Amino acid sequence: MRALLFGTTGVEKAAAAEQLRRYARTQDSRWELRYWDFEHEFIQPTLGRGRLAEHFDQNDRAAQRSRWLTAWRELLRRADEEGPEVNLLVGMHASLIRPIYGVTSTLDLRVIGEFGATHIVTLMDDIYSVYRRTSSRAGLQRHVGVPSLTNLLEGRRTELLLADLVADHSPRTPTNWLVAARHPARLLYRLLVTPPSRLKAIYLSFPISEPRRMARGVMRGPSGPVAIVPTQEAIDEVNSFLSTVTRIEREEPLAAVFCPLTIDELPFTSLENFYKGPHALVSDREAGVDAPTYVAFDPPSERWRVEDFYGEDLLLASDRDGPEVEVPEFDMKEARGQIQSDVGRRDYRLVKQADSLVVFNPVMNGRMPRGVHNEIVYASRLHKPVQVFQDRNYDPLDITRAAYEPTPGQMGAAPDTDWVVLHATPESAFRAAVNL
Repeated sequence: MRALLFGTTGVEKAAAAEQLRRYARTQDSRWELRYWDFEHEFIQPTLGRGRLAEHFDQNDRAAQRSRWLTAWRELLRRADEEGPEVNLLVGMHASLIRPIYGVTSTLDLRVIGEFGATHIVTLMDDIYSVYRRTSSRAGLQRHVGVPSLTNLLEGRRTELLLADLVADHSPRTPTNWLVAARHPARLLYRLLVTPPSRLKAIYLSFPISEPRRMARGVMRGPSGPVAIVPTQEAIDEVNSFLSTVTRIEREEPLAAVFCPLTIDELPFTSLENFYKGPHALVSDREAGVDAPTYVAFDPPSERWRVEDFYGEDLLLASDRDGPEVEVPEFDMKEARGQIQSDVGRRDYRLVKQADSLVVFNPVMNGRMPRGVHNEIVYASRLHKPVQVFQDRNYDPLDITRAAYEPTPGQMGAAPDTDWVVLHATPESAFRAAVNL
Protein backbone atom coordinates (compact mmCIF):
# COMPACT_ATOMS: atom_id res chain seq x y z
CA MET A 1 0.00 0.00 0.00
CA ARG A 2 1.30 3.43 -0.97
CA ALA A 3 -0.81 6.41 -0.07
CA LEU A 4 -0.58 10.19 -0.23
CA LEU A 5 -2.22 12.09 2.62
CA PHE A 6 -2.91 15.69 1.62
CA GLY A 7 -4.02 18.43 4.00
CA THR A 8 -3.54 22.17 4.43
CA THR A 9 -1.43 23.74 7.12
CA GLY A 10 -3.20 23.33 10.45
CA VAL A 11 -4.61 19.91 9.55
CA GLU A 12 -2.85 17.41 11.79
CA LYS A 13 -1.81 14.71 9.33
CA ALA A 14 0.93 13.21 11.50
CA ALA A 15 -1.46 12.91 14.46
CA ALA A 16 -4.05 11.21 12.22
CA ALA A 17 -1.38 8.77 11.00
CA GLU A 18 -0.53 7.90 14.60
CA GLN A 19 -4.22 7.35 15.42
CA LEU A 20 -4.45 5.12 12.34
CA ARG A 21 -1.43 3.15 13.51
CA ARG A 22 -2.95 2.72 16.98
CA TYR A 23 -6.22 1.45 15.54
CA ALA A 24 -4.47 -0.88 13.09
CA ARG A 25 -2.72 -2.64 15.98
CA THR A 26 -6.14 -3.64 17.34
CA GLN A 27 -7.14 -5.18 14.02
CA ASP A 28 -4.07 -6.88 12.59
CA SER A 29 -0.80 -7.12 14.49
CA ARG A 30 1.02 -7.86 11.23
CA TRP A 31 -0.09 -4.65 9.51
CA GLU A 32 2.64 -2.07 9.96
CA LEU A 33 2.42 1.53 8.78
CA ARG A 34 5.36 3.76 7.93
CA TYR A 35 4.55 7.48 7.91
CA TRP A 36 6.75 10.11 6.26
CA ASP A 37 6.23 13.84 6.67
CA PHE A 38 7.34 15.16 3.27
CA GLU A 39 7.99 18.78 4.28
CA HIS A 40 9.88 18.02 7.49
CA GLU A 41 11.75 14.87 6.45
CA PHE A 42 12.59 15.73 2.84
CA ILE A 43 12.28 19.48 2.17
CA GLN A 44 13.77 20.62 5.49
CA PRO A 45 17.17 18.92 4.80
CA THR A 46 17.49 20.86 1.54
CA LEU A 47 17.43 24.12 3.53
CA GLY A 48 20.56 23.39 5.54
CA ARG A 49 20.27 25.43 8.72
CA GLY A 50 17.32 27.37 7.37
CA ARG A 51 13.79 27.06 8.72
CA LEU A 52 11.00 25.36 6.81
CA ALA A 53 9.09 28.66 6.69
CA GLU A 54 11.75 29.89 4.25
CA HIS A 55 10.55 27.34 1.71
CA PHE A 56 6.96 28.54 2.06
CA ASP A 57 8.04 32.19 1.85
CA GLN A 58 10.32 31.69 -1.14
CA ASN A 59 9.79 34.52 -3.62
CA ASP A 60 11.93 32.79 -6.26
CA ARG A 61 9.39 30.30 -7.59
CA ALA A 62 11.96 28.51 -9.74
CA ALA A 63 14.12 27.86 -6.68
CA GLN A 64 11.08 26.78 -4.69
CA ARG A 65 10.05 24.25 -7.34
CA SER A 66 13.63 23.02 -7.71
CA ARG A 67 13.82 22.39 -3.98
CA TRP A 68 10.52 20.49 -4.07
CA LEU A 69 11.71 18.33 -6.97
CA THR A 70 15.01 17.53 -5.23
CA ALA A 71 13.12 16.47 -2.11
CA TRP A 72 10.64 14.40 -4.14
CA ARG A 73 13.43 12.57 -5.95
CA GLU A 74 14.94 11.66 -2.59
CA LEU A 75 11.57 10.39 -1.38
CA LEU A 76 11.25 8.21 -4.49
CA ARG A 77 14.74 6.81 -3.91
CA ARG A 78 13.97 5.89 -0.33
CA ALA A 79 10.59 4.43 -1.27
CA ASP A 80 12.31 2.16 -3.79
CA GLU A 81 14.69 1.02 -1.07
CA GLU A 82 11.77 0.17 1.19
CA GLY A 83 10.16 -2.00 -1.47
CA PRO A 84 6.51 -2.42 -2.50
CA GLU A 85 5.60 -4.64 0.47
CA VAL A 86 5.93 -1.73 2.95
CA ASN A 87 2.72 0.13 3.84
CA LEU A 88 3.84 3.70 3.22
CA LEU A 89 1.78 6.81 3.98
CA VAL A 90 3.24 10.18 2.94
CA GLY A 91 1.77 13.32 4.49
CA MET A 92 2.26 16.51 2.49
CA HIS A 93 0.83 19.87 1.49
CA ALA A 94 -0.57 20.00 -2.01
CA SER A 95 -0.91 23.76 -1.56
CA LEU A 96 1.17 26.36 0.27
CA ILE A 97 -0.69 29.11 2.14
CA ARG A 98 0.86 32.39 3.21
CA PRO A 99 -0.81 35.69 4.15
CA ILE A 100 1.29 37.62 1.61
CA TYR A 101 0.67 35.71 -1.60
CA GLY A 102 -2.34 33.58 -0.65
CA VAL A 103 -2.31 30.06 -2.12
CA THR A 104 0.18 28.47 -4.46
CA SER A 105 1.59 25.00 -5.14
CA THR A 106 4.92 23.46 -6.04
CA LEU A 107 3.60 20.01 -6.97
CA ASP A 108 5.10 18.64 -10.17
CA LEU A 109 2.46 16.48 -11.84
CA ARG A 110 5.04 15.15 -14.29
CA VAL A 111 6.84 13.18 -11.58
CA ILE A 112 4.39 12.70 -8.72
CA GLY A 113 2.89 9.67 -10.44
CA GLU A 114 6.23 7.89 -10.13
CA PHE A 115 5.43 7.27 -6.47
CA GLY A 116 2.84 4.71 -7.58
CA ALA A 117 0.13 5.75 -5.13
CA THR A 118 -2.62 3.21 -4.61
CA HIS A 119 -4.66 5.64 -2.48
CA ILE A 120 -5.01 9.40 -2.22
CA VAL A 121 -6.66 10.90 0.84
CA THR A 122 -7.38 14.57 1.51
CA LEU A 123 -7.76 15.13 5.24
CA MET A 124 -10.02 17.99 6.33
CA ASP A 125 -10.87 19.49 9.70
CA ASP A 126 -13.20 22.20 11.00
CA ILE A 127 -11.91 25.52 9.71
CA TYR A 128 -11.97 27.10 13.19
CA SER A 129 -9.73 24.30 14.53
CA VAL A 130 -7.33 24.78 11.63
CA TYR A 131 -7.27 28.54 12.25
CA ARG A 132 -6.67 28.06 15.98
CA ARG A 133 -3.71 25.75 15.35
CA THR A 134 -2.03 27.99 12.78
CA SER A 135 -2.49 31.18 14.82
CA SER A 136 -1.46 29.66 18.16
CA ARG A 137 1.55 27.99 16.57
CA ALA A 138 2.77 31.36 15.31
CA GLY A 139 1.94 33.20 18.54
CA LEU A 140 3.24 36.77 18.33
CA GLN A 141 5.64 35.89 15.50
CA ARG A 142 3.58 36.85 12.50
CA HIS A 143 6.42 36.12 10.08
CA VAL A 144 5.93 32.42 10.86
CA GLY A 145 2.66 32.69 8.99
CA VAL A 146 -0.86 33.30 10.24
CA PRO A 147 -3.16 32.67 7.28
CA SER A 148 -6.56 34.31 7.38
CA LEU A 149 -9.75 32.29 7.30
CA THR A 150 -10.15 33.10 3.61
CA ASN A 151 -6.55 31.97 2.94
CA LEU A 152 -7.28 28.66 4.65
CA LEU A 153 -10.55 28.18 2.79
CA GLU A 154 -8.89 28.89 -0.56
CA GLY A 155 -6.14 26.46 0.36
CA ARG A 156 -8.66 23.78 1.29
CA ARG A 157 -10.42 24.06 -2.06
CA THR A 158 -7.08 24.02 -3.86
CA GLU A 159 -5.99 20.94 -1.90
CA LEU A 160 -9.00 19.00 -3.19
CA LEU A 161 -8.48 20.15 -6.77
CA LEU A 162 -4.81 19.16 -6.71
CA ALA A 163 -5.64 15.79 -5.15
CA ASP A 164 -7.93 15.15 -8.12
CA LEU A 165 -5.19 16.15 -10.56
CA VAL A 166 -2.65 13.90 -8.82
CA ALA A 167 -5.12 11.01 -9.03
CA ASP A 168 -5.59 11.71 -12.75
CA HIS A 169 -1.81 11.68 -13.32
CA SER A 170 -1.12 8.52 -11.30
CA PRO A 171 -0.66 5.42 -13.47
CA ARG A 172 -2.12 2.99 -10.92
CA THR A 173 -5.55 4.71 -10.84
CA PRO A 174 -5.60 5.26 -7.07
CA THR A 175 -8.70 5.60 -4.97
CA ASN A 176 -9.33 9.25 -4.09
CA TRP A 177 -11.09 10.07 -0.81
CA LEU A 178 -12.08 13.14 1.16
CA VAL A 179 -11.98 12.28 4.89
CA ALA A 180 -12.84 14.51 7.84
CA ALA A 181 -10.56 14.23 10.86
CA ARG A 182 -13.47 13.76 13.32
CA HIS A 183 -14.20 10.34 11.80
CA PRO A 184 -13.09 7.20 13.65
CA ALA A 185 -9.65 5.93 12.66
CA ARG A 186 -11.27 2.72 11.44
CA LEU A 187 -12.67 4.63 8.44
CA LEU A 188 -9.22 5.50 7.13
CA TYR A 189 -7.94 2.01 7.97
CA ARG A 190 -10.71 0.39 5.92
CA LEU A 191 -10.22 2.79 3.01
CA LEU A 192 -6.53 1.84 2.84
CA VAL A 193 -6.76 -1.88 3.59
CA THR A 194 -10.00 -3.10 2.00
CA PRO A 195 -9.87 -3.95 -1.73
CA PRO A 196 -11.88 -1.22 -3.53
CA SER A 197 -14.09 -3.82 -5.23
CA ARG A 198 -15.27 -5.10 -1.82
CA LEU A 199 -15.52 -1.81 0.08
CA LYS A 200 -19.02 -0.46 0.88
CA ALA A 201 -18.70 3.34 1.05
CA ILE A 202 -21.86 4.75 2.65
CA TYR A 203 -22.85 8.39 3.13
CA LEU A 204 -25.33 9.32 5.86
CA SER A 205 -27.86 12.04 5.06
CA PHE A 206 -30.20 13.63 7.61
CA PRO A 207 -31.48 17.07 8.70
CA ILE A 208 -29.01 18.99 10.85
CA SER A 209 -30.21 22.60 10.98
CA GLU A 210 -33.84 21.73 11.78
CA PRO A 211 -33.04 19.74 14.97
CA ARG A 212 -30.84 22.62 16.08
CA ARG A 213 -33.62 25.12 15.50
CA MET A 214 -36.02 22.94 17.51
CA ALA A 215 -33.51 22.84 20.37
CA ARG A 216 -33.45 26.68 20.32
CA GLY A 217 -37.26 26.86 20.31
CA VAL A 218 -37.64 27.90 16.67
CA MET A 219 -39.39 26.22 13.75
CA ARG A 220 -39.66 27.33 10.15
CA GLY A 221 -43.18 28.34 9.21
CA PRO A 222 -44.74 29.33 5.85
CA SER A 223 -44.08 33.02 6.49
CA GLY A 224 -40.99 32.87 8.70
CA PRO A 225 -39.68 31.52 12.02
CA VAL A 226 -42.27 30.33 14.57
CA ALA A 227 -41.58 30.08 18.31
CA ILE A 228 -42.06 26.62 19.83
CA VAL A 229 -41.23 24.95 23.12
CA PRO A 230 -37.49 24.13 22.94
CA THR A 231 -36.88 20.40 22.64
CA GLN A 232 -33.82 18.17 22.27
CA GLU A 233 -35.98 15.36 20.88
CA ALA A 234 -34.85 15.66 17.25
CA ILE A 235 -31.16 15.92 18.19
CA ASP A 236 -31.53 12.88 20.43
CA GLU A 237 -33.17 10.94 17.58
CA VAL A 238 -30.33 11.80 15.19
CA ASN A 239 -27.79 10.72 17.82
CA SER A 240 -29.73 7.48 18.37
CA PHE A 241 -29.69 6.78 14.62
CA LEU A 242 -25.97 7.50 14.37
CA SER A 243 -25.28 5.35 17.43
CA THR A 244 -27.13 2.47 15.77
CA VAL A 245 -25.12 2.93 12.59
CA THR A 246 -21.88 3.04 14.58
CA ARG A 247 -22.74 -0.14 16.46
CA ILE A 248 -23.43 -2.06 13.25
CA GLU A 249 -20.49 -0.51 11.40
CA ARG A 250 -18.03 -1.74 14.01
CA GLU A 251 -19.15 -5.28 13.20
CA GLU A 252 -19.04 -4.86 9.41
CA PRO A 253 -15.38 -4.73 8.27
CA LEU A 254 -16.26 -3.82 4.67
CA ALA A 255 -18.34 -0.76 5.63
CA ALA A 256 -16.78 2.71 5.31
CA VAL A 257 -19.27 5.25 6.66
CA PHE A 258 -19.04 9.01 6.04
CA CYS A 259 -20.94 11.28 8.44
CA PRO A 260 -21.49 14.99 7.58
CA LEU A 261 -21.27 16.00 11.26
CA THR A 262 -17.55 15.24 11.29
CA ILE A 263 -17.21 18.70 9.73
CA ASP A 264 -19.52 21.10 11.55
CA GLU A 265 -18.92 24.70 10.52
CA LEU A 266 -22.32 26.36 10.11
CA PRO A 267 -22.55 27.27 13.84
CA PHE A 268 -19.26 29.10 13.37
CA THR A 269 -20.92 31.42 10.85
CA SER A 270 -23.84 32.37 13.13
CA LEU A 271 -22.96 35.76 14.57
CA GLU A 272 -25.25 35.10 17.53
CA ASN A 273 -22.64 32.61 18.71
CA PHE A 274 -19.94 35.28 18.88
CA TYR A 275 -18.87 37.59 21.67
CA LYS A 276 -16.96 40.70 20.81
CA GLY A 277 -13.93 41.53 22.84
CA PRO A 278 -10.19 42.26 22.82
CA HIS A 279 -7.91 39.55 21.49
CA ALA A 280 -6.21 37.51 24.22
CA LEU A 281 -2.94 37.00 22.33
CA VAL A 282 -2.03 40.19 20.49
CA SER A 283 -2.23 43.72 21.83
CA ASP A 284 -2.20 46.03 18.84
CA ARG A 285 -2.81 49.00 21.11
CA GLU A 286 0.63 48.48 22.63
CA ALA A 287 2.02 48.72 19.10
CA GLY A 288 0.34 52.09 18.69
CA VAL A 289 -2.44 51.00 16.33
CA ASP A 290 -6.16 50.60 16.79
CA ALA A 291 -7.05 47.11 17.94
CA PRO A 292 -9.49 45.29 15.67
CA THR A 293 -12.62 43.74 17.13
CA TYR A 294 -12.37 40.00 17.71
CA VAL A 295 -15.09 37.42 18.04
CA ALA A 296 -14.89 34.21 20.05
CA PHE A 297 -16.29 30.78 19.23
CA ASP A 298 -16.39 27.88 21.66
CA PRO A 299 -16.42 24.53 19.77
CA PRO A 300 -17.21 22.27 22.77
CA SER A 301 -20.46 24.14 23.42
CA GLU A 302 -21.42 24.98 19.82
CA ARG A 303 -20.44 22.09 17.52
CA TRP A 304 -22.42 18.83 17.42
CA ARG A 305 -20.73 16.38 19.80
CA VAL A 306 -19.50 13.40 17.79
CA GLU A 307 -18.80 11.63 21.10
CA ASP A 308 -22.58 11.31 21.52
CA PHE A 309 -22.66 8.69 18.77
CA TYR A 310 -19.03 7.56 18.36
CA GLY A 311 -18.61 7.02 22.08
CA GLU A 312 -15.03 6.05 22.94
CA ASP A 313 -14.05 5.27 19.34
CA LEU A 314 -10.52 6.35 18.44
CA LEU A 315 -10.84 9.39 16.17
CA LEU A 316 -8.33 10.59 13.58
CA ALA A 317 -8.31 13.96 15.35
CA SER A 318 -6.52 13.51 18.64
CA ASP A 319 -7.58 16.83 20.19
CA ARG A 320 -11.36 16.34 20.03
CA ASP A 321 -13.06 19.77 19.89
CA GLY A 322 -10.31 21.99 21.26
CA PRO A 323 -10.55 25.27 23.20
CA GLU A 324 -12.16 28.59 22.31
CA VAL A 325 -11.18 30.21 19.01
CA GLU A 326 -10.69 33.96 18.56
CA VAL A 327 -10.93 35.46 15.07
CA PRO A 328 -10.85 39.08 13.84
CA GLU A 329 -14.43 40.12 13.13
CA PHE A 330 -13.57 41.46 9.65
CA ASP A 331 -11.96 38.11 8.78
CA MET A 332 -15.06 36.21 9.90
CA LYS A 333 -17.39 38.43 7.89
CA GLU A 334 -15.25 38.01 4.78
CA ALA A 335 -15.10 34.22 5.14
CA ARG A 336 -18.69 33.59 6.20
CA GLY A 337 -20.13 33.14 2.71
CA GLN A 338 -17.29 30.84 1.65
CA ILE A 339 -17.82 28.60 4.67
CA GLN A 340 -21.55 28.35 4.00
CA SER A 341 -21.13 27.56 0.30
CA ASP A 342 -18.49 24.94 1.10
CA VAL A 343 -21.05 22.92 3.08
CA GLY A 344 -23.08 22.01 0.01
CA ARG A 345 -20.04 21.45 -2.20
CA ARG A 346 -18.45 19.15 0.36
CA ASP A 347 -21.63 17.13 0.91
CA TYR A 348 -22.11 16.63 -2.83
CA ARG A 349 -18.54 15.39 -3.09
CA LEU A 350 -19.17 12.95 -0.25
CA VAL A 351 -22.30 11.72 -2.03
CA LYS A 352 -20.32 11.25 -5.22
CA GLN A 353 -17.54 9.25 -3.57
CA ALA A 354 -20.01 6.94 -1.81
CA ASP A 355 -21.52 3.75 -3.21
CA SER A 356 -24.88 4.39 -1.56
CA LEU A 357 -26.79 6.68 0.81
CA VAL A 358 -28.65 6.00 4.02
CA VAL A 359 -31.16 8.77 4.75
CA PHE A 360 -32.78 9.38 8.14
CA ASN A 361 -35.93 11.48 8.47
CA PRO A 362 -35.77 13.42 5.18
CA VAL A 363 -38.96 15.18 6.34
CA MET A 364 -39.06 16.95 9.68
CA ASN A 365 -42.01 18.92 11.05
CA GLY A 366 -43.91 18.49 7.80
CA ARG A 367 -41.21 19.92 5.53
CA MET A 368 -38.32 18.42 3.61
CA PRO A 369 -35.04 20.32 4.09
CA ARG A 370 -33.59 21.26 0.73
CA GLY A 371 -30.13 19.86 1.52
CA VAL A 372 -31.34 16.32 2.25
CA HIS A 373 -33.69 16.30 -0.73
CA ASN A 374 -30.95 17.52 -3.08
CA GLU A 375 -28.60 14.79 -1.85
CA ILE A 376 -31.25 12.14 -2.58
CA VAL A 377 -31.85 13.54 -6.06
CA TYR A 378 -28.12 13.82 -6.81
CA ALA A 379 -27.43 10.25 -5.66
CA SER A 380 -30.34 8.95 -7.73
CA ARG A 381 -29.09 10.71 -10.84
CA LEU A 382 -25.69 9.10 -10.25
CA HIS A 383 -27.52 5.75 -9.96
CA LYS A 384 -26.51 5.21 -6.36
CA PRO A 385 -28.99 3.27 -4.18
CA VAL A 386 -30.68 5.37 -1.48
CA GLN A 387 -32.03 3.63 1.64
CA VAL A 388 -34.55 5.81 3.50
CA PHE A 389 -36.17 5.67 6.93
CA GLN A 390 -38.87 8.19 7.85
CA ASP A 391 -40.39 8.61 11.32
CA ARG A 392 -44.12 9.17 10.72
CA ASN A 393 -44.29 11.48 13.75
CA TYR A 394 -42.28 14.05 11.76
CA ASP A 395 -44.13 13.34 8.50
CA PRO A 396 -47.85 12.95 9.27
CA LEU A 397 -48.78 13.89 5.69
CA ASP A 398 -46.61 11.12 4.20
CA ILE A 399 -44.56 13.55 2.13
CA THR A 400 -41.65 11.11 1.94
CA ARG A 401 -43.78 8.25 0.66
CA ALA A 402 -45.50 10.48 -1.88
CA ALA A 403 -42.15 11.77 -3.16
CA TYR A 404 -40.24 8.51 -3.49
CA GLU A 405 -42.59 5.54 -3.54
CA PRO A 406 -43.87 4.46 -6.99
CA THR A 407 -47.57 5.13 -7.51
CA PRO A 408 -49.92 3.78 -10.19
CA GLY A 409 -50.83 6.12 -12.97
CA GLN A 410 -50.14 6.98 -16.57
CA MET A 411 -46.91 8.83 -15.78
CA GLY A 412 -45.64 6.22 -13.30
CA ALA A 413 -42.97 7.03 -10.76
CA ALA A 414 -40.90 10.19 -10.86
CA PRO A 415 -37.60 9.89 -12.79
CA ASP A 416 -34.81 8.10 -10.89
CA THR A 417 -36.98 7.29 -7.84
CA ASP A 418 -36.46 3.58 -8.51
CA TRP A 419 -33.08 4.06 -6.78
CA VAL A 420 -34.88 5.02 -3.54
CA VAL A 421 -36.09 2.33 -1.12
CA LEU A 422 -38.17 3.06 2.00
CA HIS A 423 -37.53 1.05 5.17
CA ALA A 424 -39.46 0.40 8.37
CA THR A 425 -36.50 0.95 10.71
CA PRO A 426 -33.19 2.85 10.61
CA GLU A 427 -31.34 -0.43 11.21
CA SER A 428 -32.88 -2.14 8.19
CA ALA A 429 -32.01 0.89 6.03
CA PHE A 430 -28.36 0.76 7.05
CA ARG A 431 -28.08 -3.03 6.79
CA ALA A 432 -29.53 -2.84 3.27
CA ALA A 433 -26.70 -0.47 2.28
CA VAL A 434 -24.10 -2.76 3.85
CA ASN A 435 -25.48 -5.83 2.09
CA LEU A 436 -25.67 -4.34 -1.42
